[in-house]
Amino acid sequence: MAAVIPALEPDLRPAYITDRGPVAGSFIRTGDGDKRLTHYEVDRMCESRMQPVWDTEHVSEASVTDLDAAVLKTMVERNRAMTPSVFGGMAGEEILVKTGVLAEGAGRLVPTLGGLLAAGVYPQQFFPRLNIVLTVRRTGETRSINGPVPYMVETAVNLLAERLRTADGFAYPLRACREAVVNALQHRDYSPEGRGSQVRIDLFDDRLEILNPGGFFRAAVYNRQIHGLAALRNANLTRILECTPCPDADGRPGTVLEPGTQGLLLIDEALEAAGRPRAVVHDWVSAVSFVFFREERIVHWTDFEYDLTTALSERDSIALTEIVRCSGLSRSTVLAKLRRMIDAGLIERTEPLHSPRQRYRLSS
Repeated sequence: MAAVIPALEPDLRPAYITDRGPVAGSFIRTGDGDKRLTHYEVDRMCESRMQPVWDTEHVSEASVTDLDAAVLKTMVERNRAMTPSVFGGMAGEEILVKTGVLAEGAGRLVPTLGGLLAAGVYPQQFFPRLNIVLTVRRTGETRSINGPVPYMVETAVNLLAERLRTADGFAYPLRACREAVVNALQHRDYSPEGRGSQVRIDLFDDRLEILNPGGFFRAAVYNRQIHGLAALRNANLTRILECTPCPDADGRPGTVLEPGTQGLLLIDEALEAAGRPRAVVHDWVSAVSFVFFREERIVHWTDFEYDLTTALSERDSIALTEIVRCSGLSRSTVLAKLRRMIDAGLIERTEPLHSPRQRYRLSS
């Protein structure tokens, strides 16, 4: 018998022992017992109760001259084209203030954190660790990627392309790689406590891992069953990146973010089109990682019902073919066990009954 206990709604987290308080009395269940949440993890959970505004913070040490004038010009032009009724006749500086790139500070215009990250000449002058570190584990090669967000995205994709090239293309679709890098920079934690941590890209022989500080925010808890639902930790930065010039995965002109798109769904689509397994997503409260695998993982199960529900609690859904491989059982035996779990209300199909692309997930 397996029991799945749903987590509290994001707005109610963390659950804690009342007489100890949130910091001393909050725990997370791990494989070898209960681990007390760190102060940072508790802060991130509490932050989900309101809209963070760290990306609107005034960077008073910087000035407009620390921003790329050509990028600012493009931002102004894009905003005028997207919303002519508002910005059509407005001065450029006023547009940049209203769209959160600049702010009034001590009698002068200064960049916001979001504006500096998107259009700064060298944001790491002020925030040295708001960058990317790419490591190739097999060779030990490590590269630090510094600069504004569009430069870091383009450089990371180019470096990955050089290292992922195969005889018939790339080990992982570059579109999925780009979206995962953008997602990490867009949604990472920019609070003062998180600014000492970098986005990490780790390339292994069998997988690619992209990790960013800060867990999923509020309703953005990763769930492929929920389409169209998004909660933004960094709403100001997101708005700015929708007007920030940056090449797409094929090198064509575009913006860092296309308005209205959902990076997580684009990652799924790109991996599926390339015949790769779905990304495995981990949310550790303090960080989120996306893992791309070259092939479906084979993990031999010993207790079918328990092992399947455990795997589904981490992966959202699993293909029938992988369940057969992991269990070591025949297809007919697996289907019989799956039917019993469906009848018991533990799991459900994601596709019509006889679909060759059948996957299974925990019951909603």
